[in-house]
Amino acid sequence: MEITLGLTTEVHELGGLLRGMAGAWAAGDEGYDEAEAAKLRHRAIELCHTHYHRTIPAYRRLCEDAGVGDEASLDTIVELCMVTDSVFKSYDSAWVDGGNFAAMGEWLADICAEPVPPAAAEAANVDDWLARLEEGGLHVLYSSGTSGKLSFVPRAEDSWNSYRANGGGPASGGRARPADPERAVPVRPRDPGRDAPDHPLRAEAG
Repeated sequence: MEITLGLTTEVHELGGLLRGMAGAWAAGDEGYDEAEAAKLRHRAIELCHTHYHRTIPAYRRLCEDAGVGDEASLDTIVELCMVTDSVFKSYDSAWVDGGNFAAMGEWLADICAEPVPPAAAEAANVDDWLARLEEGGLHVLYSSGTSGKLSFVPRAEDSWNSYRANGGGPASGGRARPADPERAVPVRPRDPGRDAPDHPLRAEAG
């Protein structure tokens, strides 16, 4: 646990540095160092991989199936450990339709590192489930997308605060519908600004 906390601390520190660099890039600051930004970004991705591997069961299985351990190079992560955002709607719809929120909680615990509040299993419906999760400290963003099946994206308190600080806003019941969720597992972002070739937070996967 101490090792994981150390990783989380370093990732947050790197995130702060990269956000500062993103501001300098956006302002056209001549002091912006693209090579340094890339170096920090790559380090953050590798640390996130280690953290996800150690704390998220679904991600660990994906890596194990690919023969990837908890330490890996950027190239290996991009080639073997990326998933689509379909992971956030990989639950069985029958669980929602039948009100089986205990099963939904087990699914959620499989795709994120945070504990799922036990009281959520007794929810009467989806809104109640989301409210109980939030009351227990696990914020779950939702979005229907184009398929009509809800995506549920879990966020811990720190992640939720970062989301709000970066422009994320609440929808009904205080919960948000994310356009670009901060992933519980690594997925390809959908932010055109960050895809600019020299943007400090640009995604590495194509």
